Amino acid sequence: MHIVEESIIITGGTGNLGSELLQMLVDLPCFTGFLSGVGRNQVNLSAPPHAIKSALDQINPPIIINAAAYTNVDQAESEPELADQVNHVAVRAMAEWARDNGKRLIHISTDYVFDGKKGAPYTPQDSTCPINAYGKSKALGEEAIMAVYPERSTIIRTSWLYGQKQTGFVWFVINAAQAARNHALYPNKCPKPDPIKVAHDQTGTPTCVSDLCSVIIDVLQHPVYGIVHGCATGQTTRYEQALLLCQAMTVPPDFMVPQATADFNFAAPRPANTAMETSFESMPGWDGGLRAFCSYNDLHNAKRPDALESKLSPVST
Repeated sequence: MHIVEESIIITGGTGNLGSELLQMLVDLPCFTGFLSGVGRNQVNLSAPPHAIKSALDQINPPIIINAAAYTNVDQAESEPELADQVNHVAVRAMAEWARDNGKRLIHISTDYVFDGKKGAPYTPQDSTCPINAYGKSKALGEEAIMAVYPERSTIIRTSWLYGQKQTGFVWFVINAAQAARNHALYPNKCPKPDPIKVAHDQTGTPTCVSDLCSVIIDVLQHPVYGIVHGCATGQTTRYEQALLLCQAMTVPPDFMVPQATADFNFAAPRPANTAMETSFESMPGWDGGLRAFCSYNDLHNAKRPDALESKLSPVST
């Protein structure tokens, strides 16, 4: 077991990735240094570069894991300056600080730096070509790191991330499936939910947060610098991903309607196929990772909201 003695800070420490990563690191005996998840009060990525560097001076961490980001893809179209500040300008400031102080930087990036037109899984060596403001800001952040401090920086691209924070596409489908299940069990008490629309023509590599955390831990213990892909293996569509969730939850998928991405009228264009080739052989297939996630959360048995438990009686058959 490789012992990591350096102190680590995780920006975005209360977010989907940062909170799980912090907990995993706390539970591992191989990390003996100080661990801290920092939020905007400690390191505000929307602040000017000099303020970000000053905040890092106060903490003086040997290792920075930047899990913070501006991630609202559609809203970024109307506020590209803020997305650029958080995902590019602040990232450059962190890279400059790490370079000037001889520290390590691990930065989390995204599959949305690609345009989705390759027709095969992207590798870390492929050129970026983002098609929306969010992707452009993340690509510029990557470029800044590689220009400023490639010697001790690691950029980990991931994709279609889901975890214990009940946000994002996976939890949207889970909540809809649970609502459909509740209506089937208790039609007199639980209203029939409206159908949900799911894109059938967006392809990518769904990745569980806990699996990405394992990649980050591996990079901490066995440093690799440059750009790597920390995603699951294989690829699927949003609709196929949702179908597997329904299968794992034993809920018929008739509450879902497959639909073309163009029909959603998103503010930001979506790349059609951003599947990536993973850099880590230990990563599971996207489907195995999703099944493990469902099993861990006992979704097969999540038949009703706790608040309804004492109020509902199953329909007679």
